[in-house]
Amino acid sequence: MGCDKSPRSIAKKLRKLQKQLERYERGGSSSSTRRSRTSQSSRMSSRVRQASTSRSVSPGLMDNLPESQDISEDLNTEDSPDTKIIEGLSDGGRLLCGVHYTQSTSRRTLIGAALKFDKKLQDTMIMAPIQTLLFGEGLGDRISQYKSLQRSAAELRPKSVAPTAGSSGNKESKRNNLNFRGPPR
Repeated sequence: MGCDKSPRSIAKKLRKLQKQLERYERGGSSSSTRRSRTSQSSRMSSRVRQASTSRSVSPGLMDNLPESQDISEDLNTEDSPDTKIIEGLSDGGRLLCGVHYTQSTSRRTLIGAALKFDKKLQDTMIMAPIQTLLFGEGLGDRISQYKSLQRSAAELRPKSVAPTAGSSGNKESKRNNLNFRGPPR
């Protein structure tokens, strides 16, 4: 697959993969492949049940699992049509993940640009990992922690001292008067 990530090319590739999958589901399996698949699925089911009893998982839970195929056995044969379909679906999944990631990062950047007034808050929000929510779980908690740290830092900073009436600052301001005559040169 190419590196073209435009929405049109992604949609075209997904339609192509969907057609391949539909073709495969309609008539791609003969009776011999059905027999081999049922034997594979029964072997897989027995392996799952054996693993469940060895790991002390309740066996009743594993009885309700649907019959499934062992994908690794299917992929070991190069001639299998399943290999091409699975590779295509994998490529489609990667494309969708890439598009989702780029959209999420661009949305975060646009929202972060609105926070120009507070660069540290912007950095705090952008450094959060993307999870189910755009800025991750617990954004409100992180913002409240940031604000409490800002308040405590403001309390710890030394306050600027205002000059007193008898300090040297007043004498200098009188000397800088425009009508002041200094000593002759």
